[in-house]
Amino acid sequence: MNRRKLVSMALSLMMVTASLGTINGTALVKGADTWRSSLYPSNWTPGYTNSSGQFLQDFSYAGYEKGEKEVPTQMSGMYVNVVNYGADSTGAKDSTAAIQNAINAVEAAGGGTVYLPEGTYKVKPTTSNSAALRIKGSNILFKGAGKGNLFENALDRWTEDNPNPNAFYPRLSNGASSNNWQSSTRTIYNGRLLRLADLELGYTFKKNWIAPMGMKSLRIYCLANNVALFAPWDMWDPETASFNGSKYPLPRKVNFGIRASF
Repeated sequence: MNRRKLVSMALSLMMVTASLGTINGTALVKGADTWRSSLYPSNWTPGYTNSSGQFLQDFSYAGYEKGEKEVPTQMSGMYVNVVNYGADSTGAKDSTAAIQNAINAVEAAGGGTVYLPEGTYKVKPTTSNSAALRIKGSNILFKGAGKGNLFENALDRWTEDNPNPNAFYPRLSNGASSNNWQSSTRTIYNGRLLRLADLELGYTFKKNWIAPMGMKSLRIYCLANNVALFAPWDMWDPETASFNGSKYPLPRKVNFGIRASF
């Protein structure tokens, strides 16, 4: 009998707690409109359940400072760039030790910001650790450069408002979608190109003009490399043979010079 009473009391408490949680959560919904995912239905409130019984969790108090404060862009204290500690932003070399040294330096200084410039960084767990990088101290912001600019083609993707089967990008997926990475002739594009690789413009002065200056010859010139590229594919240099544009493009160089003989 006592056991039944205890169970009844526990269920009652759970119902009261759930009700209170819904009341508190509803009060936070308006403030949450600025941060919650656009994938949530417009009528979402804490405790929302669809017709199939599926539900979305309330993450009102998840993240930095329970979501009540904006994530800082920089912490007070030491500011370090991981590249200055030997990290390789091209992804060619392992940067685990370099980034960890930068983190340790900020930790030893009592806090600050560890900045990773745009690029690709290769890290992996060491034999003694299960984690590749460890932040043990407080007041440390691990900050990347951010997404940066996107190609305008990103606007041409499949959506409910734009159900184009030939859109440049597929439908946005919540998490990894293996369907978006299937090999297909659909994603093969024309890679032909015409490049103006070198161009030199110069002028050689007449000898009778420069003879009074004790000179036998004088020429000024401008030499440019990788002047122009003409190709149907315009998102990145097709000669890099990159499937996502992550390879560094061929640089464009311009040199000015003087050739003289006396």
